Amino acid sequence: MKMINRTVHSICVVVLAAALGACGSSDGSSDAAELAGGSGDQQAGSVTAESLGDFPVPGPGVGNAALTSDSDELRAYIITFPAADYAGVVAFYDDWTATQTDDYQRIEAESGGVSWTLVSGEAGHHRIIAASPALPGEDLAFVTLADGRTD
Repeated sequence: MKMINRTVHSICVVVLAAALGACGSSDGSSDAAELAGGSGDQQAGSVTAESLGDFPVPGPGVGNAALTSDSDELRAYIITFPAADYAGVVAFYDDWTATQTDDYQRIEAESGGVSWTLVSGEAGHHRIIAASPALPGEDLAFVTLADGRTD
């Protein structure tokens, strides 16, 4: 079980690193697509299924989203939202994954993070939803949504 937690954590770190690389340029500006909640401010927005277009996982209904990867191999979003909404976001994805025809494995990390990994999709197809609580002293939590192929 610890190996699975480390693997999920490693995937989240890679997606986050890619997001950070895609979000800023050398002059400090952001090239990431802000989808909801304004122009880069951290006010609560409404990231919904509609705001993510044809992405196969809906947004949780709160927060600001940045498209961090948009290629044939990987599409990924990072959604930041107020830390106070963390339990509601986890409950949203618990409910959503429970209603899907594909099976998702839910893993709780010791740090309080929760991930849902697609386990019954077609070979080479990977999907992960990873919710991370706010760090001590921080006001924002985030969820990473990633969907990709490795074949």
